[in-house]
Amino acid sequence: SANWYNRGATQTSIIQYRLMNFDLKTIILSDRHIKKALEEFLSLPHDPKTELKVSFLGGEPLLQFDVLENLIHFIRRRSGPGILIHVFTNGTLLTPERVIFLLEQGVEVTISLDGKKETNDRQRPFHNSAESSVFEEVMKRLVGLPLGRMGVNLVFTRQSVGALLGNIHFFYEKGFSKISFTPDLYEPWSTEELDQLALVMDSFGQYYRRLASGGARLFAISNLYALLEKAEAAPEGEAYWWRDCHNLVLGADGRFYNCDKPLGFTFDQITGHQTGSVEVGVDWV
Repeated sequence: SANWYNRGATQTSIIQYRLMNFDLKTIILSDRHIKKALEEFLSLPHDPKTELKVSFLGGEPLLQFDVLENLIHFIRRRSGPGILIHVFTNGTLLTPERVIFLLEQGVEVTISLDGKKETNDRQRPFHNSAESSVFEEVMKRLVGLPLGRMGVNLVFTRQSVGALLGNIHFFYEKGFSKISFTPDLYEPWSTEELDQLALVMDSFGQYYRRLASGGARLFAISNLYALLEKAEAAPEGEAYWWRDCHNLVLGADGRFYNCDKPLGFTFDQITGHQTGSVEVGVDWV
């Protein structure tokens, strides 16, 4: 629908996939294509109350940091400081200079780490160096960085859900101000595993309430806030918080999608999810 941006959305996003490494293939969009897509997104009419957001995420946006810098400057020149820019990175290419640049530009920086060493290295190994530890590499790079101005995002699986609360607390103690966590949406969960997840979420709720009641520092949980906001806005008796996410997604193939989840598959498997391309524009039909 051409009116998707006028439905009272509290956030409109373009999620730009810099690199797509599925099946070990790397596709890099040109600077021209990305700017053209950004211009299309930023030119869309929208409710003044709507928060516009541009996110850069996986593959790894920091692989070509000069391109990322250029795009951030482009967005700021085009739309000023009001638009939210968010960069997700696995952290292996972080440097103090890069973090300083991003924060000075008002960019939200989120590190993709799934937990402590055992959890993270099982789920996020180096492709060409299985004996090296992604966790240890990132921890070295985080030393001295202002973690109180940064976030971390954990993906948990059926195997790691039991360690989720301990992993969250680990990052809390490191000083991160924002901690989000999401399940691996591409694996099936049995009823018993979902029951375990419910118990873990209940334990998390108790943990967070203890922090709040004890006057401890609290951390933001942005994805849960968004979920609750959508649930509250739904008509009574209807729980469809997963609908109307109001995303315009640029895939590494130069095509637009209305959700980032299909991009976990190869492009030839998701042809039915395309909503236009950089060359022809967004297909609103």
